[in-house]
Amino acid sequence: MNLADLFIAFQIVTNGAEPAALEDVYTNRESDGQVYLYAAADKATGVDSAQPAKIDANSLTVGFEVTTNTEGAYVDLAKFDLEDYRNAQGDNFSLLEPVIQDKNPAQVMALYKSAGLSGVVVPIEFGDAWGSWAEFITFPDGSPPKMTFTFKQIEGNSLKEVIAVSSSSKYTVSDVYSHWKDLVEQYR
Repeated sequence: MNLADLFIAFQIVTNGAEPAALEDVYTNRESDGQVYLYAAADKATGVDSAQPAKIDANSLTVGFEVTTNTEGAYVDLAKFDLEDYRNAQGDNFSLLEPVIQDKNPAQVMALYKSAGLSGVVVPIEFGDAWGSWAEFITFPDGSPPKMTFTFKQIEGNSLKEVIAVSSSSKYTVSDVYSHWKDLVEQYR
């Protein structure tokens, strides 16, 4: 992914810097109690025209975020997700990546749709209290297919997430995965 295409709304680059609240980073989105270490979106679709220093959650087609959350319900949900996705059936991402790396979300879902699937979870890597996976999904309302890369790590009562989402036909799996993976390595 060409980083010049990204609008970075917030980024912590030094230890000890304060994270940002949702309202400092996004418009048209409700808080789940998370604070932001990094938030970026595609410049062409993600910048709020009324508040150009923020990301418009209603219009973005590509977004990246690194968050932490200490809300008990979200930490518990992350524990469930880690266990559930750790046991997901199907190929591991390392086996699938060569086949789909140059495809956008719609092209990936066209492959799965031919097998009668409207969505798939693909495990990437898991440890004791962390894990990562990819999701590809189509929507019955005709919205563009979406791919999501997720990393979740639980440390005590805190959840760290690194998420990349794309419904853009402009970016391939490799474009989005590469930047997401860099963020995982940087913020892990």
